[in-house]
Amino acid sequence: RGVAAAGGCCRGRGPAERGGKAAGPVVMPPAPPGLIATEFAKGNRALIVVGFGQTEQGDEDQKNLSIVPILSPDCSGAPAPGLTDESAYGCLKGAEILAKDRRRLGPCHGDSGGGAHILVDKTEGEGTHKEAMLVGLVSRSILRPAADCGDGGIYTLLTRQALDWATQASAALAK
Repeated sequence: RGVAAAGGCCRGRGPAERGGKAAGPVVMPPAPPGLIATEFAKGNRALIVVGFGQTEQGDEDQKNLSIVPILSPDCSGAPAPGLTDESAYGCLKGAEILAKDRRRLGPCHGDSGGGAHILVDKTEGEGTHKEAMLVGLVSRSILRPAADCGDGGIYTLLTRQALDWATQASAALAK
């Protein structure tokens, strides 16, 4: 359950905290649209998902994380002859990320709206490091899951259209 497996966001991963204290709010800018497709083509297929949803222990009040494999960065795959990701999993082609882990890690009740990130290589000076980039938001479980929680997740892809809508909606609310 939760961004995790049958039990909670980030089954088996534990709280996304350091030193026993909950991390403060962090605002991360979204990745440039199209980054996830580029990274996926390079073989970067791990989605780091955070949320406050249910866990195996029933917790719903601490942030947890899971690392789940990306099946399709834009719901454009074909899992079997005659099937599309849209028909098999219920995602929207070009607008959503599809991730599923055989260990049943994935979203659960309360995880919606949590961030979905990928790690990308960043070069500064002569050194290289990994940086988490926000590419999506937890939306829902896949169509017809085998378990109540954790059997695959669908994430809203932060496309240019989605980012423009969020900017306009935020501006309208600020008035």
